[in-house]
Amino acid sequence: MRCGDYGRLIAWVCGEVPEAERARIEAHLEECAACRREAGELETLIHLMQTDESVEAPPEVRAAVLRLFEASRGATASGIRRWIASLVRDTWARPAVAGVRGQGEAARQMLYRGGGYEIVLALEPIEGKRVRLIGQILPLSDRPEEVAGREVFLRRGREPIAQGRTNHLGEFEFAAIPEGIYQWEIRLEGEEVWIPQLDVRTRVRH
Repeated sequence: MRCGDYGRLIAWVCGEVPEAERARIEAHLEECAACRREAGELETLIHLMQTDESVEAPPEVRAAVLRLFEASRGATASGIRRWIASLVRDTWARPAVAGVRGQGEAARQMLYRGGGYEIVLALEPIEGKRVRLIGQILPLSDRPEEVAGREVFLRRGREPIAQGRTNHLGEFEFAAIPEGIYQWEIRLEGEEVWIPQLDVRTRVRH
């Protein structure tokens, strides 16, 4: 097992790996403190999901979710799979995540996951209530070439805010973005990964 292989960790936590592979994963966990922490967090998250007794969401929340899936179905009809990425970790609420190389002192980091990919984002405040957004998309498979040279977009509604391409490591950067809420998207081979509401702020609002 390699570090960062969350798919195998999830399968291990759920008891869905063969005995021989289970032994290899457990040997790795004995040596790797970072993966042990990830495994512990996954165990907690999966337990919460299995025991969740939340009440039904309010109508306006259900309507917003349905609108998101309508957008996904429209993309599927055109032959492109569209994945909505979910926020896994945010340093506004939890300890910092590892990921983006050479990012300096980030005021905020976020980890998203969707469609077999992880998106690590780091925000650094700059003058004039603007933010430097540094990111990296990581495939959960062993195919890093999937994320090299891909188009990345930042929009507010239909208005384009920024556009760029990933480097050979799947890294990208947007400089001097005004703080706010945006849609983020990356176009891959036959699919897209989308964050419908990316909160690009480094200062807590009161």
